[in-house]
Amino acid sequence: MSVHKIAITLYHLYPTRGLEFLAAGIILLFYDHALTFESEVRLVWKAPLSIAKVAFLMARYITPIISILAFAVPLHSSFDLQTSYNIHIALTKASMFVASMTSDLLLIIRVYAIWGRSIKVLLPLCLLLVATCSMIFAGAAQYHAIEVTGNKNPFCYKEQKAFKVQILGLLLAPILDIVIFALTMAKAIPHYRKKLIRTPVLTTFYRDGLTYYLVFPALDVLQVVGCWVQNPIYTNVSMYLKRTLNVVFITRMFLNLRSVHTQRDWSAATAMVFRPAHRQAPDEEHPPSSDDHDHRLDVLDIRAPGVQRARG
Repeated sequence: MSVHKIAITLYHLYPTRGLEFLAAGIILLFYDHALTFESEVRLVWKAPLSIAKVAFLMARYITPIISILAFAVPLHSSFDLQTSYNIHIALTKASMFVASMTSDLLLIIRVYAIWGRSIKVLLPLCLLLVATCSMIFAGAAQYHAIEVTGNKNPFCYKEQKAFKVQILGLLLAPILDIVIFALTMAKAIPHYRKKLIRTPVLTTFYRDGLTYYLVFPALDVLQVVGCWVQNPIYTNVSMYLKRTLNVVFITRMFLNLRSVHTQRDWSAATAMVFRPAHRQAPDEEHPPSSDDHDHRLDVLDIRAPGVQRARG
């Protein structure tokens, strides 16, 4: 493909400063990956297989790979402009879907852990995640079907069913974040009263989590506004920025939390003393209960379910 044709294709794909946002996002992803790769090898690659590990690796690798393909594949010389545009939209939506789904799944696992691995917490969150992803996927699929037909309407199609489905999915995303935030704060308050938030692991969890909850609902709202007022600049900013920050924020939180990986380190980091069940003795601060055992440690075990603690 000639330089002139590449320039025309890029202008067709990114008419509203989308190219700058895409390039900045990909550069940030690779820069962050380079900074944290050593920690990833040590804390993730060598860990047992789990849902959290799979979600982490999907966010870490599939998102940037699809992002690069969304940029490079449409430049193939055999594609006309409309075909290039259709491929670009499909791959971009796919990368956004993977980034959002895996990030929310990792957040749900974290909340599930601090709630003592309660099914009553896990099940509603998973159902809400499935509903959100289904609406986003359905809206994107219908929207893409309209694009494939060569429809030249504006960026959003208010007269189409796809628009309603897309808006519903975009509204469910911040609702899911708000629910997760509320559940997190419901545990943060008792942890604060027990003076546990000052410990490194919980400080990391609540600090990173709070940042996530403040940033991403705002980006979701910006995307809804951009779609509603048919301003693709707003949508491009929120779309590319959210995809990148989803991966960066959630993978860094995951690595920070996994850095405490032995009983001794975990007990020190949480200001707790781990005692085997047969050695636990009642005291005034922690009276015995039917489910005491090392439950206090398990409730704060925000690593992936199924990861065995190393012997300290």
